[in-house]
Amino acid sequence: MRKVLLAIHLAVMACVLAWWLAPRTPDASDARLQGATVLDDERADELAPPTALAPPTERADGRRPDAGASLRLVALDPDGAVLARTRVRVRSPILPHREPAFVAELATDERGELALDVPADTPLFVKAMDRFARDTLQALSCAAVDVAPLTRGEARTVELRFHAGCESAYRLRFVRAEDGAHVARGSARALVPVDPPRPTPVAPGPEVARVDAEGRAEFCIGVQGLQFVQVACEDRSPCVVYTWSNAEEPRERDVRLERAATLVLRVHDRSRAASDVLRATTACLAASLVPLELREERAPTGWIEWGASVEDDGRARLEGLPSLAPLKLALAHDGSPDYVHPEPIVLQPGEARELVIVLDGGTDLAVTVLDQDERPVAERRVGLLRRGVDARPGDTRAVLPSNDVPQFEQRTWTDEHGVARFEHVAPGAWWVALAPTRAPWSPSDPDAVAPIAERIELAPGEPARTFVLHAPRGLYVRGRVETPDGKLFPPDADKDTAPNVILIAQAVEIGGGLTGQPELDGSFAIGPVTTGEFVIETFSRGYAPIEPVCARAGGPPIVIRMQLGARITGRIVDAATREVVRSEVVLTRVDRDEAETLGSGDTDGAFAFDGLAAGEYVVGAFTQDGRIGASARVRVAAGAALGDVAIELAPLARTSRVRVVVEGDVEPGRIGLWQDGACRSAQFVNGAGVFTLSGGAGAAEVRLADARTVLVRRAVVLVDGATTDIRIER
Repeated sequence: MRKVLLAIHLAVMACVLAWWLAPRTPDASDARLQGATVLDDERADELAPPTALAPPTERADGRRPDAGASLRLVALDPDGAVLARTRVRVRSPILPHREPAFVAELATDERGELALDVPADTPLFVKAMDRFARDTLQALSCAAVDVAPLTRGEARTVELRFHAGCESAYRLRFVRAEDGAHVARGSARALVPVDPPRPTPVAPGPEVARVDAEGRAEFCIGVQGLQFVQVACEDRSPCVVYTWSNAEEPRERDVRLERAATLVLRVHDRSRAASDVLRATTACLAASLVPLELREERAPTGWIEWGASVEDDGRARLEGLPSLAPLKLALAHDGSPDYVHPEPIVLQPGEARELVIVLDGGTDLAVTVLDQDERPVAERRVGLLRRGVDARPGDTRAVLPSNDVPQFEQRTWTDEHGVARFEHVAPGAWWVALAPTRAPWSPSDPDAVAPIAERIELAPGEPARTFVLHAPRGLYVRGRVETPDGKLFPPDADKDTAPNVILIAQAVEIGGGLTGQPELDGSFAIGPVTTGEFVIETFSRGYAPIEPVCARAGGPPIVIRMQLGARITGRIVDAATREVVRSEVVLTRVDRDEAETLGSGDTDGAFAFDGLAAGEYVVGAFTQDGRIGASARVRVAAGAALGDVAIELAPLARTSRVRVVVEGDVEPGRIGLWQDGACRSAQFVNGAGVFTLSGGAGAAEVRLADARTVLVRRAVVLVDGATTDIRIER
């Protein structure tokens, strides 16, 4: 039973913490403007109106809303002139763990106007993007506009007034990563991320700065424009430096540049006419380009993209790509994506990698969704996933978590017969999945269907496939939670208050699991679930974890009796300055083989871990710039509180690091650096990427784990103050 508990712990901690901390109401701050895309004047035609990203999708009950109002947008530059062909994104607020009810990304017409139908009684956020002036980083950008809900049948006009200007400068000095020499008399240019990435490529922008003999260049920061500058110099990889548009004085930094990488494609396209235009695009999260020594408290958002046309002979060459960063590769005909590479690609400095891609039109897939009584499941969201399903090797079915929205690569709705149709699905392994519609805190719904995912394999050249997905309806694991102090909920709780205990149900016979929460009276219903057995565990701030309990849907209600948990608190300080430091923290139980627990300290350097079982623990701390520290071993008794645990962060010069390049089929989990039986630093993993972990000099072990088990253990010897590189391929 203890092995089951260990497997569950890693699988659910990340999603449980995200759910616990998520707001229950829309957050307007999520709508802030992310920036614009640098485009040459010759490429302005690419801003012709594309199609909407998605039609109205779903309401809180999981069904589609009706569009019932009209919104007219007018984009104006700082002088009041219209801005034609300007990208505009409109969406409803993102409710916790659900997709927005409405998302559209379009462009204004020649009169600077855009009209579209929107849902009635739904607040909307609008943001717009425009290219920069050709020879400066003078940004034309518009802050997000908050549009109050429109009534059914209402027609409303909203003005988008753009701004221009240059408030501050940012000076950079470039040095080569391999030898520290200046990159002299080169050129540099800045890009701004787009959010989200588009299927059409974004070419590098115009030359914006010259690098002098000392390797220095200066950039202008526009009003409400750049959040950070991405720089490419000579044959070096693009490097990101985080910036603030309201800086009072110019700041100067040294930027170490790696050699750029190249991706060479050989595309065999059997699906389109020779006259069709095929383009290749790579996209990288901007945050992954920030060097360790330049990381700051807030991470940049958005994506950087590179594109190239596929020639008549099927070849495409994408140059100047960043090394040691996960790149997403896609191929598109006339802006419509035809191929997405299954896993991110990580290139080494100076590497030129060749890939062969075959496009054959894909498979037309028809999925029929039926419940346990063979009744069709109508008007439900169905999608296709390449990865991200919590399943053991060999599992062909899994339950998706109810507190998260699947990141479908393709998605659609079932009709009245329960049939969902997908066109041109690429060959390979796919998970056909039913999106969850009931949140863990929602009342039980007899019509709700279990969010099931099932694995299928599509063969190259297979023209069509029919598939039946069985998803039970209205099945729940029921019971009651009892606490020794009567504090299941905070004081003055109402129906929208999060409880102090979260329930976790892990499927035994198939992969995956769900979370749930008790009602005010302590009763709970976890589901909808399948007919198989589930292992129930708890997660709590104040109560110790229970021994796992086995239950089935439809069985007698179970009773979960909580016991008071232990608490460990302390503070993190810099060993040299004695100042408090905000850092990430990791808790390891060292008297038993259990997974580590990640957390965060606050601005006062304080940290706290609650709801612990009695035992012996070590608390580690690590910062984004690589400093680390750890407590001595401490022991806590059941229900006891241990305070004043001190952690001192060693100077950065004495910190050793290991840079781990992970590539291949990597499921969500974490990667950690272990020394002396405890985790020293760790990061969450969600696919291929580059992860830098900190530790002390000497023997260490890198552990890569998925949601259930440790997959890779790699011994490594760290050198004092140096960085060691290793590579893990899955």
